[in-house]
Amino acid sequence: AAMKMGSLPKLQEAVANAKASTGEKEKEEFGVLSEIVDAVLSDGDERLEEWQECMETLADAVAGVTGADPGFMLYHECSRLLACLKEATTTKLDVAVSDQGLFEQTSAAIRRWANLAFEGLNRVQEEIVDRVLRCRHYGKFDFTDLDQVLNMVNKTDDEDNAFFLDRAMILVKTHEVREYRSILGHLEVLLYFLKFLTREDLGLCYQRFKELNTE
Repeated sequence: AAMKMGSLPKLQEAVANAKASTGEKEKEEFGVLSEIVDAVLSDGDERLEEWQECMETLADAVAGVTGADPGFMLYHECSRLLACLKEATTTKLDVAVSDQGLFEQTSAAIRRWANLAFEGLNRVQEEIVDRVLRCRHYGKFDFTDLDQVLNMVNKTDDEDNAFFLDRAMILVKTHEVREYRSILGHLEVLLYFLKFLTREDLGLCYQRFKELNTE
């Protein structure tokens, strides 16, 4: 149950209780099943060690972000943070459940970078950052992808950009994080073509479509 929850404290408690209640006498009572019990305990120990190392690495990365100057260093350290979150998900560790304080520090650091990099975030960028931080299945999505997708929707949240941002928000809310780069890229291309269509310049629209598909 602790492993399914992704909770490090719960796993620590479960492993400690299991060891305390599984001595040599109990193993004798299990008979042929004692090997299965040993395997389960061993698996718990390995997962516990894995999760502890992951949390220690994340805590170290958070410490590295503290006081980091805006620019490359902050970008680099936040890249480490997201890599740690991504690594945690591959082991089924839920950082937010295991240590809410550490998760909030991680989130604050990445939000700080994003706000500095884009001089404030619009509503779609805020949604992207929130979903990326709480993602459980990143796939190949990494910090470089986060930077790129935030740049794709880096538009002033005003009436002129409402059409684009409304549709971008729908895509963000209805797709997985690992799909963001692809779907938002398609949205950009679609709106690029619509710009020509509204001008009734079908020839230029087709020309640009051919150019994009040969690059």
